[in-house]
Amino acid sequence: MNECLNNEPNYITYYNSIQMCLPLGLGYEITPTDELLSFLEAIKGVDLSKYMVRKETRGRKGHNRIDLLRAELFAYMKLGHPTLRELEYQCRRNLDFMFLTKELCPSSKAFERLEKSYLKASIEDIFYDISAHIGNLMGARTDIQYIDGTKIEAYANKYSFVYRNRILTNRASMCLKITDSVRNLN
Repeated sequence: MNECLNNEPNYITYYNSIQMCLPLGLGYEITPTDELLSFLEAIKGVDLSKYMVRKETRGRKGHNRIDLLRAELFAYMKLGHPTLRELEYQCRRNLDFMFLTKELCPSSKAFERLEKSYLKASIEDIFYDISAHIGNLMGARTDIQYIDGTKIEAYANKYSFVYRNRILTNRASMCLKITDSVRNLN
């Protein structure tokens, strides 16, 4: 009888906790500019465990609370203010959410328990803290408020003036109003 040699690599030793299973990764490739990777890069320096209440649980372990919080924050970034049912649906159908929850499909009750029992702050407060963290990383100044109508586009070095068309079409009437105002002041 021949001895069977197993030349396959040891998948238990080299297992990465955020890799996807084989059937999901066949036709979907995450590009480096994908919003999921941008989100993960943005929250890399944020300690999400400081927003969690440490509670001893009995019975089943349940879902990883940090993964649920990441999925919920990503939903706030991508969908606005999603309902708990929308979160459940996204975790079942959307590959980005499957990646964040490690292909476990949490129910809407799991997200409800996360919000009511395990979070110290509301999701809006956590999202605000993360936005402030991103602003600090980028060097954005929060003490300046721009009210002159300047709008900075998504592409670098392309600026436009918001009220330009309105000013150009109403230039004559604006000049008359300005001269009337100057006369009244004098």
